[in-house]
Amino acid sequence: MRDETLAKSNFITAKAVTRVTTQVQRTKRIYELLKITDPTRELINERAPTVTLKQKAIELGMVTLRQDGLRSIFAGDTTIEEVLRYT
Repeated sequence: MRDETLAKSNFITAKAVTRVTTQVQRTKRIYELLKITDPTRELINERAPTVTLKQKAIELGMVTLRQDGLRSIFAGDTTIEEVLRYT
């Protein structure tokens, strides 16, 4: 991520969220989904280490839980504290 992007970003914090009491509470979920492709299936069948399987999945385009959390932070849907708590 570029420094200019971070400098222009406006993140919400847990303190800011607790001050907002008039808004309806909404739930934002973050996900990490592993699509079973031929390469990942082979690694599963070979009982490859989890790290190897995750590296291959990321190589093939999987978005990690932390990456999805970062997207939610930049969208203003969640806080940094929430993402760090669950990832």
